[in-house]
Amino acid sequence: MNTQPNALRLAAQLEDPVNAKLYLAPYIAAELRQLHAVNQDLLQALQAIMVGIAGCQREPEWEAARAAIAKATGEVV
Repeated sequence: MNTQPNALRLAAQLEDPVNAKLYLAPYIAAELRQLHAVNQDLLQALQAIMVGIAGCQREPEWEAARAAIAKATGEVV
């Protein structure tokens, strides 16, 4: 049983210089779309967390978390 994530398996097959499997393009596109959807959900969750952080006292840990979330979401702090 292969436990490697689908995205990594597809990337490896596509990058293989001898056996590049271009017929995988539709599967790769589907995987990228699925990963994009997951990323959007995670960014929304991070933004919700950031709203909660904004209401808290400014502690070094919260500031570091807020900066990391801002970086991930592209927000200017």
